[in-house]
Amino acid sequence: MQDANVGRIVRLLAAQAMLSVGIVVAMGVFFDWQVARDSLVGGLAAVSGSAVFALWLFKRPSSVDPHALVKQFYAGELLRFATIVILFGLAMKKIDSLNPATLLVVFLIVQITPLLLANRIAR
Repeated sequence: MQDANVGRIVRLLAAQAMLSVGIVVAMGVFFDWQVARDSLVGGLAAVSGSAVFALWLFKRPSSVDPHALVKQFYAGELLRFATIVILFGLAMKKIDSLNPATLLVVFLIVQITPLLLANRIAR
């Protein structure tokens, strides 16, 4: 993996993690600890999925063949999706009072916001 790419990936993952922490703190202050916990689970799922995808895609040697690159990309996306589904499933099974709406909304915010700001974050 090239050093410039590593720096960009680390900055994007750090932005997702910081956004997650900010949301969890805000939910804890304005609501209660259960809403903050559900927010934490949603944020962790988003960051974990992104980290798995980045590790899969950039740790492997990149191929010159376009078909191999596309296969590698889609395999990473499937692995990311599986990671998120497993984490959601574990959370819903293990946490009795989990609010799925909070989990999903925070997940979407943490997943989408850094991507919308990717050009600013990656510099």
